[in-house]
Amino acid sequence: MGSMCRLSVVLGTILLLVGTAAGQVADGGGEVAKEPPAPEIPPGASVVGIDELVAGDACVQACLHENQMVAVGYEVLLARCRESCRVDRALELVKSTDPERYREGVLILCDTTDPRAAAPLVEALRRDLRERTGLWASIIPALGALRADEAVPLLIGTLNDLDEFWLGREASARALGEIGNPEAIPALTAAAYRADTRADAIRALAGFHDARVAEPLLDALQEGEEPEVREAALAGLRGLGLLAVPALLEAFGEYNPEYPETARRVEICTLLGESGDPGALARLRAARSDPDPAVAHCAARYTGGGRGR
Repeated sequence: MGSMCRLSVVLGTILLLVGTAAGQVADGGGEVAKEPPAPEIPPGASVVGIDELVAGDACVQACLHENQMVAVGYEVLLARCRESCRVDRALELVKSTDPERYREGVLILCDTTDPRAAAPLVEALRRDLRERTGLWASIIPALGALRADEAVPLLIGTLNDLDEFWLGREASARALGEIGNPEAIPALTAAAYRADTRADAIRALAGFHDARVAEPLLDALQEGEEPEVREAALAGLRGLGLLAVPALLEAFGEYNPEYPETARRVEICTLLGESGDPGALARLRAARSDPDPAVAHCAARYTGGGRGR
């Protein structure tokens, strides 16, 4: 009996020593770390899980159920379902005869990337062009963001509408540029020669990979053009690559000693040199004797010779 008591005392002492040492390590910043404190919840706040948040939304619940096998995280799927249901609601609202509900639906459709919004927004733009409630200012950019090909004919019309009270021409040019349908090139080219739409039309044309845009982009390299417009035109011509060479060669040959347009011709020279086209390089070799020293220097830089050689 005495042996058992002594053994109990020894074991108790060992456990006490081990517990004390562990506490010292934790307090001293050693390998054993303390449990982080639980986050404080503000008074009156409710803690609700994601499942509870959608419990009252039948549309979101149905969407989650239908797409439960999709290989994305739950939060991503939840966001997609909520957006899909928001658009579903908007598609119903735009059928309403109540002006406020209709407007709410249109504005929701203007604020989504869901392709289902395109067709009803085209119809909403047609309606607003008759009623002029101002919704066009949201609809036109939204159609551009959606890259809605079906909107191109209508947007060409709004771009070409020269009514002095119509303020949607610039927005139409931007939208057509975002959509990128080549059917818009003739209308955008015409708009590039009108003062109010020039800058937006040039920027739009700069996004096309089509030889037809080379001429208006070259015209935007004229001295006195806004710097941002010139930069957009240069970027567009570079993007065209070899498609731009014929127009560049023609423009490069236009020289008038009274109006030498040195900066423009040097930019054209640079574009020809960067193209690597054999015909362009042959023209630059001949241009090493150009009467404009800056142009001759540019030509020599791309053909490996000094001026006049």
